[in-house]
Amino acid sequence: MREDIYLVDDRLNLVTEDEIDAAEDRLGINLPQGYRNFLLQFGKGTLCGLIDIPSPDKIIQVSLNCRWARGRNILDEAEIIASFEIASTIDADSIIYCPGSERDIYILPRHDDTIYWIDKCFSDPTIWYSDVGVVREKEPFKYFESLVDRSCIEVIFPDDHLASQKVVSSIKATFEESGSVLHRAYKECQLIFVRELSAIIEVGQARNYIRFDFNPMNESRILSLISSLESEGMFSGCKLIFHM
Repeated sequence: MREDIYLVDDRLNLVTEDEIDAAEDRLGINLPQGYRNFLLQFGKGTLCGLIDIPSPDKIIQVSLNCRWARGRNILDEAEIIASFEIASTIDADSIIYCPGSERDIYILPRHDDTIYWIDKCFSDPTIWYSDVGVVREKEPFKYFESLVDRSCIEVIFPDDHLASQKVVSSIKATFEESGSVLHRAYKECQLIFVRELSAIIEVGQARNYIRFDFNPMNESRILSLISSLESEGMFSGCKLIFHM
């Protein structure tokens, strides 16, 4: 199941059957089987840097603030109020489960008054649907970052002081021999996945920054990598911000 999802960190914060059963008893519902399977296989964490999937004991009933007027043909007000938030996006969109409804799992957008839905099997919650078809396309590369102890270092630069493509090439060259590096380019950033460091390295395109998310046990290697990049003249005048 879901063999195409890359694990950033092999340490998973798994959820047990008993924890899911306890949430169902507390809420008085049966949670979707696909969602249950995801928690059992991957646990708590973030999918594709987009969807935050918490512990089932964090599931709450949807607020009475029903403002999705254009989505009333998908879910009416009574159905929205009877729903439960099982996940959310980094943009604070709610992902809800509506027991007994046609499509089971829906998106209540923060900045939109319509309602979308995802596959009720929870096979790929990054794909969103509406009456007109797919409104959010499948992620070309799926990855999961577990909710375990992680560290973050951000390197911030003055304008035009970061040669982003050279930085990406240098980092890739450092780890390619061990076969532990993957690279994906997006419009606003480039992501480098380094398995041996349990790390995601995000290099900004329009903004001058590098963000290192990693297993805390590898902090010394991350700092050494930053020092090496600086000594190679990849950047200057940078500011390091530590998030633990």
